[in-house]
Amino acid sequence: MSGVVCVDGGFVDLKSAWPDWDEALQMLTPPSLDDVREEALAGRGAERYPGWPPEGVAAQLANLEVLSDGRVRRRLSLENHLKILRAMWEQAPAEVATKVKVPVLILVAENGPPRHPAQVDHFAAGLAKSRVIPMAGHHDLHAEQPDNVVDEITNALNDGFLQ
Repeated sequence: MSGVVCVDGGFVDLKSAWPDWDEALQMLTPPSLDDVREEALAGRGAERYPGWPPEGVAAQLANLEVLSDGRVRRRLSLENHLKILRAMWEQAPAEVATKVKVPVLILVAENGPPRHPAQVDHFAAGLAKSRVIPMAGHHDLHAEQPDNVVDEITNALNDGFLQ
């Protein structure tokens, strides 16, 4: 069995949205967590992720570590986060797509930013075999609606798209 599943990612060309790295850095750097305390986040999880299953909210919050004094910090350091961001900014997904020879299932979140339908189409056009599935949801589809993500992957396996 072979194939790739892109869960609302892999197709976004950051450089086309922000041709200047400094602008991309300014727009995409996550907010500071200096002096943010665990109790301040406790109520924000359900508020920030309405309709998500409790496991999805817990998974998002697990990206943070609670220190002994109650402050939180990212498990992925800001330095490493920005290295990943830079690598994503430097990559041209549509060019990468032309090298992929296995089927690619693309699950795309339809709600909330970022919305990149033209980039999805451009990426999919370069693939040897693709299927685009729009899903009502936000960027973290796997956390927001894990059952629907599993259903779409299972359907692609059962109907022979992913083989």
